[in-house]
Amino acid sequence: MDPATPQALMGAIQAGVNDMDYQIAFAATVATASFLFFMLIVHRI
Repeated sequence: MDPATPQALMGAIQAGVNDMDYQIAFAATVATASFLFFMLIVHRI
């Protein structure tokens, strides 16, 4: 995963959409997905 991609995506969302609830929901989704992916890698090793 490219570390710059989520930041660019958040920047585009903040520039185009000022709905705070949508931004929070998107951030929570990304954080949850990243956490699950991280746990999958950790437990696989």
